[in-house]
Amino acid sequence: MKPKDLITKSIEETLAEIGFSFSKNTLSFDRKVNEFVQIISFHCCKYNQENECAEFWTSFGVLSKKYSKWYQAEFNENPVNDLLGNSVDWNIKDWGFPILNGQRELHFQITDEKERRNSN
Repeated sequence: MKPKDLITKSIEETLAEIGFSFSKNTLSFDRKVNEFVQIISFHCCKYNQENECAEFWTSFGVLSKKYSKWYQAEFNENPVNDLLGNSVDWNIKDWGFPILNGQRELHFQITDEKERRNSN
């Protein structure tokens, strides 16, 4: 299984249950809440190996077309985009990454059971 497929197989159902839709070409999930669009994006490590490991990190963002309209009216120019804000997981206070071999990892991992050695 390809690393991207390991990621989506592991989380797609859970996020769908809370209203997120999957976009395979951007490896992200989004949902609309009132005038806002919430986005969860997954970024893969270039060293991932098929059928072995999918290491990734996540980013979270909120978009609003209403914000763009307000910005245009307020400043008489178009904003760069509809983005209200975003963050990458390592910038979120008290975010808990997994501990493997007694050491806290800097990214998330989905690893085939046969490939895990001495992991906690």
